[in-house]
Amino acid sequence: MEQAQKVGAQAVTLTGEYARTAEGVRPSLSFQPGQTYTTQERGTVTASTFGAGNPGYGYGTYSGSSTTTTPGSFQTQYTPYQMPIYSQGALFWRKLKPGIFGASGAPIPDELRDKLQRNTGVFISTIVEGSPAFNANVMRGDVIIEFADKPISTFQELNDLLPTLAGQTVKITVLRGGETKVLEVHLNPRPDTSPIISDLPGTNDSLAMAKAELQPTILPKQFPQASQRRTNSLGMVFVPVPGTSVLFCIWDTRVQDFQQFVDKTGYDATAGMYSFRSDGQKQRGDTWKHPGFAQGPTHPVCGVSWDDAQAFCHWLTKNERRAGTLAAKQSYRLPTDTEWSAAVGFQKYPWGNQWPPPPGAGNYAGSETADADWPSSYQTIKGYHDGYARTSPVGSFAANDYGLYDMGGNVFQWCEDWYRKEMNSAEIRQKIPALENDGGGQAYRVMRGASWSDGGSVNLSLGYRLMVGSGIRGGYGGFRCVLVGDATR
Repeated sequence: MEQAQKVGAQAVTLTGEYARTAEGVRPSLSFQPGQTYTTQERGTVTASTFGAGNPGYGYGTYSGSSTTTTPGSFQTQYTPYQMPIYSQGALFWRKLKPGIFGASGAPIPDELRDKLQRNTGVFISTIVEGSPAFNANVMRGDVIIEFADKPISTFQELNDLLPTLAGQTVKITVLRGGETKVLEVHLNPRPDTSPIISDLPGTNDSLAMAKAELQPTILPKQFPQASQRRTNSLGMVFVPVPGTSVLFCIWDTRVQDFQQFVDKTGYDATAGMYSFRSDGQKQRGDTWKHPGFAQGPTHPVCGVSWDDAQAFCHWLTKNERRAGTLAAKQSYRLPTDTEWSAAVGFQKYPWGNQWPPPPGAGNYAGSETADADWPSSYQTIKGYHDGYARTSPVGSFAANDYGLYDMGGNVFQWCEDWYRKEMNSAEIRQKIPALENDGGGQAYRVMRGASWSDGGSVNLSLGYRLMVGSGIRGGYGGFRCVLVGDATR
């Protein structure tokens, strides 16, 4: 509490976090005073020599129990034990002062750079209530690209500029939701530089002073909650969806995400992919890396099976738990069929109830799909053109009401569930009789959402479930992850 008072904290959060497990062996019987006991190796335990009266703790890697002996028949049994060790700390919370501008910034996040197609600018992460930024309606998530008619590339540039403009009224240009907006800001006079942190043991005075107005945001470590937006270690963005208890990734798993998984694990997902050519779908030696058409790093990965998707989710869960960014009760997995339905809505098609789809509805089999590699017997949507003959970068089309992209089109998405014929309506099964054969309900997995290769009204309807074997890899299929579980340890 003394330290909290020194920094002027209005609140203190005490933290405790699992750090490691201490392992060892301890004696079942006490040593006899005045004697020396020499331990011997048993199993994988290496013990040591103890002096008279020593409590006798031996440490090392072990299995089973070890035995200590003395001349004669007297023995002392040692029992292995484990002890969890927790690190503890405190977070001091103090209200931000408005300063000249009253906002905190950071470099543009990677996923937003892809969407904006730019690297320069200042991403606004925090607004101080009542500050000039607040009063000018600067919003969290805005990207400042000009300040007082000067182009801004980094938050350090803006930091250096602000003191020269203190007390003035200036215009700033921000990017918001893909649109450019010009705002007028009445900046505060320059404040004095008073210490933020002082007189704490080990604190360097030069680091304890408020030397800059705009500081990069450093947040205390938190685990994602089911009601919070979250960006994970791969830059995958997750959001809550009403009617579910999970966070949905806003887009399909990208080529760059799957590449990270393969690079770090050596996982092989290259055999037996079915790809499209003018003679139909066949196994031709194509893979998710080269599916028979050009893809960039932000395209959805395709040519991956249900088994491949499960392996990816397992790796990502294990990797982030190890890094401490995911709680022990949290995990990544595929959405269930019910969760997927809640995330897409209950109209007939992703865009509404009318057919054909309106312009910009999504990446389906439009007129551009029917190129030299497209089977002439395959259907396309008459009069529809989306600009992509095969897959498109994730987020190329408008998000749905929950902020999710490509819930219709681009690639089919694997779900957790086994396929059962009653998942498809009798009307759909009548139009596609093959859907009647569900193999007893544990032969095929469910895929939802249609793909770039689909042009039929049944395939594009939200009630349609494709049934596919869990080991099948096709150029039409990818997957989307959800984050599930309690954020407490």
